[in-house]
Amino acid sequence: MHHIHPTSSSESVDVLLGNPKKAIRYMVIPVFVALLVAQLNNFVDNIWCSSLGVEAVSAVSLVSTLYFFFPSTGAGIGVGLNVTISNLLGAGDRESAGDRATQVFALTALVSVAIIPLLFFSMDALIDLIGGTEIKDLCREYLIPLYLLCPFLILSNVLSGMLRGEGAAHKSTAINILTAVTNIILDPIFIFGFDMGVAGASWATMLSSLVAVIVGLRYYYTGRTYVNLRFKGMRFKGSSIWDVMYVGIPQILENNVHSLANLLLMSLIIGCGGALGLTLYNVPWKTVHLLMVPAMAVAIAMVPVLSAARGQRNAEKLMEGYIYAFKLCLGLGLAAMLVTFVFGDLWMLLFSYTGDMVQYHDELVRILWIYIPFMVFYGLITFGSSLLSALRKSQISAATIILRQAIFIGIIWICTMHDMEWVYWGVTVSEIIGGILMVIISYSEFKVVYRALKCPIHNPACNMDE
Repeated sequence: MHHIHPTSSSESVDVLLGNPKKAIRYMVIPVFVALLVAQLNNFVDNIWCSSLGVEAVSAVSLVSTLYFFFPSTGAGIGVGLNVTISNLLGAGDRESAGDRATQVFALTALVSVAIIPLLFFSMDALIDLIGGTEIKDLCREYLIPLYLLCPFLILSNVLSGMLRGEGAAHKSTAINILTAVTNIILDPIFIFGFDMGVAGASWATMLSSLVAVIVGLRYYYTGRTYVNLRFKGMRFKGSSIWDVMYVGIPQILENNVHSLANLLLMSLIIGCGGALGLTLYNVPWKTVHLLMVPAMAVAIAMVPVLSAARGQRNAEKLMEGYIYAFKLCLGLGLAAMLVTFVFGDLWMLLFSYTGDMVQYHDELVRILWIYIPFMVFYGLITFGSSLLSALRKSQISAATIILRQAIFIGIIWICTMHDMEWVYWGVTVSEIIGGILMVIISYSEFKVVYRALKCPIHNPACNMDE
């Protein structure tokens, strides 16, 4: 575990600490593939579950709110590790990076195992709380494997963040692809082959996360990473854990606030337009999200690069990386708008080529075109949030998302008092406001950090440590 392969781990770190433009380009493709695979995985899960009947689909949709808590929490801790590791490597402190990674990974494993009894104890109450009383048995079927193996779902996301922190985005992506492929293969085997239904879908998902953790740890235990995990003789240190969770906790909050706001949004839309209204809102929205994946990949790839530049205390690299990523995000957002405008009609045929949906094709295209103006701003929301994480200002990002979601829900609530046409335009207006807000807030924080790095080292304003 103490030796490394220079061609893999050292090279990734050299790229991360070198030219910021090259580092972002190096990171962006694997991150893009990982995001795309996650979308595909979601898509395939929905196809299999839809064949189980309406009640099964309703149960899976309801408990997905509880499901997303685990990967969201893991991803939040992963961002904390991503930022901390790349920052320490930038400062040339490889040993501390390994120390932080070991402690946080071990603590996450212990806490996630410890909460399993509590999860089972509160299961029925939670199902009732999210409105699943009438389909409680189906909800239970899905939740039992989820709760039993939840540590692996959390830790697989933590490992992804750790690997990206040392610039090893390719390894992180390999884990994500393996997870998705395993899930896609196991889904039909468990659901239909073993006749496990909804429980089969859950077992497939959880076992694929177990595979991810095994492969991720194997990278560390075979010396294929730059940062080492050393559990032998490890002692927990509050300051080391807080160093990671200072970024991680706001990120966890941010991820989960988004999920809860989405649940509230769904109920408002169903109240206004019923099941059809939700479908007409959702299909174009998912299309926008898919087309914005390249811009989102740039924002995520930027995090360890800017964090490493901050660790190196190199203001020029920080500025160069920021400008490059911003231009790239903006360009990809504008390209996505153009693609949507030109090919939107053709794309919507995928969702309206047969059955009842045929008659709604033109309406789906029209709604998609209403969404076009906010696409570039949607990409800038992710950019702003990622920038704040890289600067260790995640608490500001979390506060901003609470404000943005409050504005968003408020606008949609007013719109639902009228009709769905208002809702579609309300979404566009809300996302434009959110994008502008994130760019202003994140840039103002960036300027503070940049100026502090530029000033002489004896100036107290230069102290970048929290």
